[in-house]
Amino acid sequence: MTGESRFPAGFLEGVRALVQLIPEGRAMSYGAVAEAVGFGGPRQSAAAMASGLLHDVPWWRVVRADGGMTGPLRARARAAWQAEATPLAGVREDRVDMPKAAWRPGESALRAVDAAIEEADAAASA
Repeated sequence: MTGESRFPAGFLEGVRALVQLIPEGRAMSYGAVAEAVGFGGPRQSAAAMASGLLHDVPWWRVVRADGGMTGPLRARARAAWQAEATPLAGVREDRVDMPKAAWRPGESALRAVDAAIEEADAAASA
């Protein structure tokens, strides 16, 4: 399986909608994204973010539970975190300080995510 067919209908649009709502200077873990979208876990969210199908979202705002980012993207993510004044941790400030930066979507954000999922589901079954 390749592309969007690897993911349930609506999942990518739900992730896209949610990640676009994460404010500057804040972050969510892959697991928190999956929980908010209502499907899978950290691996599914990470796969969606790495798929190349969500290139239009602020990807640096979705990190591992420890606030870290995969090696090849770490330098670019760190530059974005610094530009947004995201709280950083670690000796080299190479990860997000999740206790300070974690963002939890409110009811209106979750409704927007649900609407994006429903719209994508409807389009897929049309």
